[in-house]
Amino acid sequence: MGVINMQEKQYLFYEKQSLAAFWKTSMLAEKIFLVCWSINAVLMAIIFAVLTPMATDRGTAIFIFTLVWVLIFPGVLWISHRLVKAYWVIFKKEEVLRHGFYGQLKQKKKISYDEAAYILTGEAEPFVTPRPNLGPWYHRKFGDYLNVLDAQKHCLFTVRYSQENLNLLMEKCIHAQLMDIQTYRAKEKNH
Repeated sequence: MGVINMQEKQYLFYEKQSLAAFWKTSMLAEKIFLVCWSINAVLMAIIFAVLTPMATDRGTAIFIFTLVWVLIFPGVLWISHRLVKAYWVIFKKEEVLRHGFYGQLKQKKKISYDEAAYILTGEAEPFVTPRPNLGPWYHRKFGDYLNVLDAQKHCLFTVRYSQENLNLLMEKCIHAQLMDIQTYRAKEKNH
């Protein structure tokens, strides 16, 4: 196990990998999506190639078809890539720098370690995700997460589980209570 670089971004939902690594490690739904997306891109290019000679103004048709194709296929993939890459935390000496959408706002926020009241561990899915209700999906893809909550039980930040991350949080969040996710949920049900 390595030592955490305190200034390094810890991406929550993103891993840089080659297409071969993606194909080897991705879930079946992602592979199906990639194949269908590629087939649609090729079919759309063929349709544009067939329709362009039929247009009255070929130059305009080529421009519009090319623009539509670029926006629909590479453009949407780029936006999706930027969205998942926008969620990260950086552990600093005195605080955590958190980035991502929390509620309806894109936020970059500094959070003091002293604000942490609970550190949830175990088979935990992320409390914050790029798309609502996809915590279980990201949990299956990336494994367990650590969720750090304040005294009012609002999520301060989420980070992927690793023993190094847990050790760092236990060291820095001296007032926080370490709690298993199942114990936390049982306590929430009883209240």
